[in-house]
Amino acid sequence: MKTADNTFLGGDPVKGCSGIYDELEYLTRRFAVMSEAAGWWRQVTTHRKRKTKDLLKDAWAHVLDDVDTFLDLQSSRPKCPEVTSAMIAQVKGLTPHRNAAGHKPKTVDALIKRDSQLRTRFETARDLLLEWHEATSSVRAKVK
Repeated sequence: MKTADNTFLGGDPVKGCSGIYDELEYLTRRFAVMSEAAGWWRQVTTHRKRKTKDLLKDAWAHVLDDVDTFLDLQSSRPKCPEVTSAMIAQVKGLTPHRNAAGHKPKTVDALIKRDSQLRTRFETARDLLLEWHEATSSVRAKVK
């Protein structure tokens, strides 16, 4: 996180945001793998199908959709009481901004709009990264 802070403040806010998003993605993917392995996910049914096959490689937004749909918060509460559906929704809401940080806007107006929002996006993502880190610290699995 310090590297992302230094990059953001050092004159490359787009790369700083990207660094925070990458860390948040890594942490939430690790949680998805760990929580599924721990048996905290509901069973797939005919009307609720998973969007992912590989929680470490499939699209991050789809992984978060599956966590939101299949994570049984009652099962995970004793180990991770701070992980809530609202917290998952907040991270899901960042995925379009993460994608926008990785691509240069096509118009000058879009560039100006994105750049004017970078500080807020950076601070929001950094706060969520800290929340996820604290909320999952007691159960963090070593997943590569």
